[in-house]
Amino acid sequence: MSDNDLKHVFSNNLRFYTQLRRKNFSELAESIGVGKSSVSNWLNGISMPRMDKIDLICNELDITRSQLLDISKSQSIDDELTKAFGSTTPNATEKEIIKELIQLDTEINTIAAHFDGNEYTEEELEEIKKFAEFVKLRRNK
Repeated sequence: MSDNDLKHVFSNNLRFYTQLRRKNFSELAESIGVGKSSVSNWLNGISMPRMDKIDLICNELDITRSQLLDISKSQSIDDELTKAFGSTTPNATEKEIIKELIQLDTEINTIAAHFDGNEYTEEELEEIKKFAEFVKLRRNK
């Protein structure tokens, strides 16, 4: 992986995890002891932080180095959702929930669900089935 590729991966992952943890970039800069311009340069793929700053970022965002530097995490989740759901695209709230689930590093072995009566429409049940297929596809990558 080239230096520019690594910067791109890092900036995408940093942006994703700061949004996921509901941190703004000013707060992140202050908490790890750097200027806002440094964080801006990282987010724009201009530069990379030193490893000690990467460790501070990971501690602040409660993630591992591999989560921050792993190329597989930088793939467009929206593109994957579109592929999985087809024309039935989840709304913004559903996307946020799905994104959080995708980023969990713990593997879920069993999911049990019980539906009473007409709790869900046929359309909603179809969406649930599509999401289950999406999860299976992610597992096989």
